[in-house]
Amino acid sequence: IRDIGVTGVQTCALPICAARQGWLVVHGLSMLSLVLIGWIGWRTLSFAGPLAGLLGAIAPAAISGNSYSFFQGQFSILCMGLISLQWLLLRRRRPLAAGLCWAAAMLKPQIALAFAMPLLWRRRRRGLLLGAATLLLLSGLALAHTGVAPLRFLQVWLNPERMDYVKAGNFNLMALFGGWSVYLLPLLFGLALAGWFLYRWLDRRRLISGLGRSQRPTTAAASSLAMQGLCAVIGCLALYHHPYDNIMLYPALLAVF
Repeated sequence: IRDIGVTGVQTCALPICAARQGWLVVHGLSMLSLVLIGWIGWRTLSFAGPLAGLLGAIAPAAISGNSYSFFQGQFSILCMGLISLQWLLLRRRRPLAAGLCWAAAMLKPQIALAFAMPLLWRRRRRGLLLGAATLLLLSGLALAHTGVAPLRFLQVWLNPERMDYVKAGNFNLMALFGGWSVYLLPLLFGLALAGWFLYRWLDRRRLISGLGRSQRPTTAAASSLAMQGLCAVIGCLALYHHPYDNIMLYPALLAVF
């Protein structure tokens, strides 16, 4: 210890300080995300009374895997907070801001990818284009900063032997395909289209809510909730996830309630 000196001690302490700051940022934003998610749960179910609203507020926070997400310092809850912002911004007809939130949530693509479906609407596609352009720009900056050639990047991620890690998560289509899940994108596109057509069929037949007309949320709110729940289920069944990603299912949980 005496041989290190003052300069050495300061240099060694810097990574510890940076890691602590990162821990505070991730956990602080995750807590804010849980508050936002709980508020959405309250607003979604409070039409049925204060007890139902309380159930909606605390149910997402009690989802299995949340505590493990905090313990591991995962971005799962934070990403769902951004998806929740996307949801609210789309309700307020602000597709560009919603697209930026979706792009930020792509920090975990296995969560955010399926939630691009609400941006496929004609008046929302500019938000999807802005989000995709933002992701492309950030990817280019990352490749330039790390000195990795774009072709090398694609070669690594199109190698089936590197995709064996998908078998370690919850059971899903990627785990079923194993290493060949790199070719799952066309199937996901088909699932997204099927989900979109199913949603439109349910919307036309007014099956998005089984409640009576006097005891249900507005059509816009129920329609938005049904769409978010559908995205959550498709993403969970199709893509690789660990239990700490279960928070992505909270829109489906609220829709069931």
